[in-house]
Amino acid sequence: MTVSPRFVVLATSLERLPLGLRPFGPPQDGLKVLDVVAPPRRLALALPAVLMGAAETWLRRHGYRRSLAERVVVSSPAPVVVDGEVFPGGEITIGLGAPVRFLVP
Repeated sequence: MTVSPRFVVLATSLERLPLGLRPFGPPQDGLKVLDVVAPPRRLALALPAVLMGAAETWLRRHGYRRSLAERVVVSSPAPVVVDGEVFPGGEITIGLGAPVRFLVP
């Protein structure tokens, strides 16, 4: 477990994102995580590479990490935004749930 300030932590089970964005790298199953340490280093240079899913080794060295996870635990004294909803500070665990089926007419 890594404990240090973060600029952003993104996690999703989505297999595709709009506009061809691939911040989690190549498409794959599971809980995908993008973790950027704070303060972000070389953000202007890194942002295009991260968004397009580039596998540049310098990204990892500069604190931009992609991974697959069973769960992500976020601990923060400040409020945390999860899926657009604000949660009070504390410990929040994000993990995969049971698949959801949608009916499409």
